[in-house]
Amino acid sequence: MELADEYLALHQKREEADYDHFAIFTRQKTLLQIARAKAIVKAASKISGADAEAFFGLIAVKMQERRRG
Repeated sequence: MELADEYLALHQKREEADYDHFAIFTRQKTLLQIARAKAIVKAASKISGADAEAFFGLIAVKMQERRRG
């Protein structure tokens, strides 16, 4: 579940970068987000089969929960 939360936090930052025209991203914070993304991709690439389905299902459910409230 921690990996799903990390993914969602990173997704939220991407949304902020795309749509919040007042957001400020320093070079240092941007590099930190890139490192987070690489770590998430590396960890997620080790998941397969039913575990991968559960992981991405959890992400979908958590995204819907965040949109609702």
